[in-house]
Amino acid sequence: PNPKYGKDLVLCHNDLLVKNIVYNDKNQTISFIDFEYTHLNYALFDIANHFVEYAGVENADFSIYPSYDEQKKWLKTYFHTRQLDQQIIDDDSCRLIDKFSALVYLTWGLAALVQAKISPIDFDYVNYAKMRFNCYQNLRSLLFENA
Repeated sequence: PNPKYGKDLVLCHNDLLVKNIVYNDKNQTISFIDFEYTHLNYALFDIANHFVEYAGVENADFSIYPSYDEQKKWLKTYFHTRQLDQQIIDDDSCRLIDKFSALVYLTWGLAALVQAKISPIDFDYVNYAKMRFNCYQNLRSLLFENA
């Protein structure tokens, strides 16, 4: 397997929402913070998680998820920056990202239910879990396609 294609296990952040991405305007650099979920995962799962997190947390708007054209533009920049083969950026890559997105929604829905039981933070985790599970349900059929 070749991790440069994003389909193999690599070290991933697994929580790339906007608040965990810091842009330094002076140096024009990007840094990541908040590494408690960092672990081996599929690179395209991490990318799917990033796309899903476009929705935000408070007043989440899951309609902001990027189109295939937007995904391809993002992937082109990402692959170019990492000096990876850009030939695999196609609709199949986007469909795979969509499949990972279904799993992202499921993962964060389950995590929200756990937080509803253990977190001292005043946040409606149960409603947030319901929103995530609803998004998972909308994409769930993608996981069982033959392609």
